[in-house]
Amino acid sequence: MIAYSGYALVYVASANVKSEDIQGQYSAIHPLLLVAASSLILVDPSPVITDAGRSAEDYYAMGLPVNEASLHFEQEDGFVHALDLRTNGRPE
Repeated sequence: MIAYSGYALVYVASANVKSEDIQGQYSAIHPLLLVAASSLILVDPSPVITDAGRSAEDYYAMGLPVNEASLHFEQEDGFVHALDLRTNGRPE
């Protein structure tokens, strides 16, 4: 369990991230969320992480109002507490 957790905290396959920029944000995601995402990828290898940390400019670029309470912003503990997974073509 310790080895798996350590692996999940530092590695995400390039097939499971949308871009290198997202892969660079991986270390900013809360450790428990990293372990959860890695566990999901073990069960279903097709999820793609499309976004993690965001800034107010990202919301403007998407044409959305800035949500100051978004868990995509860096939280008080220094980590991002949210990530987005691609769900196109997937059943509910």
